[in-house]
Amino acid sequence: MERKLTVRVDEKLIQQAKAWASKENVSLSQAISQFFAAVTARDKLTMGLSPWMETFQQMVKPPLGKDVVSWTDAEVEENYRTYLEEKYR
Repeated sequence: MERKLTVRVDEKLIQQAKAWASKENVSLSQAISQFFAAVTARDKLTMGLSPWMETFQQMVKPPLGKDVVSWTDAEVEENYRTYLEEKYR
């Protein structure tokens, strides 16, 4: 069941969020909903992860709707490489 939620957010942040959502081809409502789903699921998923995976999960930005735990080994390697490239630019 979906319900309407009203929040107060700085105007500049709203414009940035709308631009990001447009670039990602999602509505702002979808992005917010997926964000909260990922955040609440992450708390459950991090239980039992190795310290390295917990750190890695905090460093990378998984695509909306996908958590680090469900990545293949190739996706982990690629995303870690991307993280390091961006960090040391």
